[in-house]
Amino acid sequence: MFRQFGRFAPLVLCLFAIVIAMGSCGPPKQTDTNIYSQGTDVRIPYEVPKTAAVTITIYDPNGTLVRKLELGQKTAGTYKSRERAAHWDGRNARGKLVPRGTYSYTLTAGEFSVLRKIVHNPYHEAFAEEMSAKIKAELEDRRKRTKQESEE
Repeated sequence: MFRQFGRFAPLVLCLFAIVIAMGSCGPPKQTDTNIYSQGTDVRIPYEVPKTAAVTITIYDPNGTLVRKLELGQKTAGTYKSRERAAHWDGRNARGKLVPRGTYSYTLTAGEFSVLRKIVHNPYHEAFAEEMSAKIKAELEDRRKRTKQESEE
């Protein structure tokens, strides 16, 4: 089975054995490959192997911190359903909607930590309203400047 890895077969076999040995006491797992998104709300399902404080730290594509979600103390179990999973509202620490893109996050439970990705696509009503307000403000500024320039 491991011959296809050539000279790295012993290393791959060793890593495979470590993963098997860790079993349920390994790092927290994302229990679903799909991150569920509805509008700006992103649902992040996960699993905690033993009771621990859980934190999700979200980073933009450049690796800059976007937001930290402190989920508190969680008992061992699966947090996959809409009610139990973690939720990110698509906003940064200042409350502003972030643009669409691929974001990464670390899920930390006690001493364990895993890195995963989120494809964030926020274009819906709330984002459109915020962008519309920015565009209206820009247009109003331009009108004022044009009016001032024509009066001079």
